[in-house]
Amino acid sequence: MSYIYYLKPSSFCFGVKRSIEELQKVIEKHSNDTIYCIHALVHNPKVTTYFIDRGVKFVETIQEVPSKDAVVVFSAHGISRNIFNEATTLFKAVYSLECPFVSKIYNEIRYFIEQWIKKFVYIGKQWHQEAENVIHDIQFQWAEVCSILDVSEIPHIPFSWPFAILSQTTLNFDLVQHLIKQIQQQFSAAITPKILDICKATYERQWVIQKFTSNFETLVVIWGKESSNTKELYKIWEKLWKKVFFGEWLSDLLENKEFMHQNFSNVAVTGWASTPIEDILEVIDWYEKKWYIAKTLEFQW
Repeated sequence: MSYIYYLKPSSFCFGVKRSIEELQKVIEKHSNDTIYCIHALVHNPKVTTYFIDRGVKFVETIQEVPSKDAVVVFSAHGISRNIFNEATTLFKAVYSLECPFVSKIYNEIRYFIEQWIKKFVYIGKQWHQEAENVIHDIQFQWAEVCSILDVSEIPHIPFSWPFAILSQTTLNFDLVQHLIKQIQQQFSAAITPKILDICKATYERQWVIQKFTSNFETLVVIWGKESSNTKELYKIWEKLWKKVFFGEWLSDLLENKEFMHQNFSNVAVTGWASTPIEDILEVIDWYEKKWYIAKTLEFQW
């Protein structure tokens, strides 16, 4: 007997749902205006296409917005506060659709700077939109920041005075926790927030995969290719020396010959926080048609 396990939580998290709902409201409120979104609202091409079809234009910087009569929204990934403030002086209306877990990082930056801590170690992927904006925000406030992503980079941290440790919200929870402990062992001046910066949705999805490792042989991850957090999900599974398939939707997976001819008795399906639920259910339905029995494995506090 073969099983297809649906790992929960899956699909849109609170922050993604909120950003999508808020952009819908902006579209309704400004039905006669041109709306520009700075960067993809969330990292999923279906969501981007959905809003393009509703007239939203996507650009990467406010400099690309051609008209002062435009309405500008900033994506769920957050925005450096000085860029947001500049936008409010340039355009007809400006909205931040930032995820609340990302807002927490900016609040921490402000708090630490008010405490005269002007040096930061940021654990994150410098190329990611969230990381780029956080680093820019720190530097704009005449503070110093050192970005790392691996234990080997810790000895090169240049600070001896007290410094604060922050992290990207969508990284591997265990990795960030390990890096912070290693930093604190080597630098007595290191200060951390009371609560780890990894967001709730990231932690829960990673927990489910690791908790139920023995239940399934292979993992299918439905993702947006720009999504940092889905990459962390399949990296976890690969480190366990298990097979993982990933694609943006079922048709993507069906182009993989190994996926088409797989012979696994127990398979699990998950999707990141910006993956539409229908894309996950489509994969589960494909397995059910192959006589797999669908079951659910769910995060529990």
